[in-house]
Amino acid sequence: MEAGPSQRGRPSGAAGGGRDFEQQLGEFWSRLLRLLHTQCGMRPVAVESGKHILSGLVAADGTRRILVNLQPEDAFGRFVAPTDDVPPLWGQRRFLVSELVEWHLGGEEMRFAPLTEEDSPHYWGTGYPKMYAGRTTQFDFNAVCEKSGQLIEKMLFEYKAAKSSNRETVDGNVHERLGYQMLQYLEIAQRHGNTSLNVIGSSAFAKYKNKYHVTFNQQALRLADTYSTFRMRFAACASDYYNLFAIIPRFLIDGKNPPRDYRRQEG
Repeated sequence: MEAGPSQRGRPSGAAGGGRDFEQQLGEFWSRLLRLLHTQCGMRPVAVESGKHILSGLVAADGTRRILVNLQPEDAFGRFVAPTDDVPPLWGQRRFLVSELVEWHLGGEEMRFAPLTEEDSPHYWGTGYPKMYAGRTTQFDFNAVCEKSGQLIEKMLFEYKAAKSSNRETVDGNVHERLGYQMLQYLEIAQRHGNTSLNVIGSSAFAKYKNKYHVTFNQQALRLADTYSTFRMRFAACASDYYNLFAIIPRFLIDGKNPPRDYRRQEG
């Protein structure tokens, strides 16, 4: 999968390549669920998770489910009544910055506050929390692996559509925001556990000269070596896509838990 080239005079984010990439992946999830349903005889299911409806499939032995943030009509083309409630965290893709800050710092963030009104007219002193009030970090997709009512892994997905205008190097306006999201995910993983960040990059990351492919993987390894709860997978070409998404049928059909390194399919 690859986004279209950058267009002269259009700022980063103004072209539709990223949206097209996200749409392709949204359609892929629906096709994957329908294929497992029709070809493997798995039963469709829907559940409520806080304010979210999750759709998914039940393994043949009834002990495992995969749940994703798609409406049943989008996943299966028909309505499926929710059968039960699952924890709100399972369907959550948007996280409040204030929640993550408070959990980690417990009020110590006030030492970062601008000291005087001259420094910051609105956010100095005790007004500091208003600076980030309501600010969130959101991920593009979410899949939950559940076994006998227990969360095995909450897979947060982020889609990154790199492009190459000259078909030699990845454009410099590639989404470097991913580095920030990795650190925000670290806070989520530290608090909630049993989560992973799964980055689906367009094929430009693997086809053209760039610094991102190797450094994203390097940073993921370094953070995983330091923090046991940090689990990130980065996929950017056909074999990556195949092995990463194979986690879903392997969990449902074979009962294999998601491996830390999808390339080796251990688990």
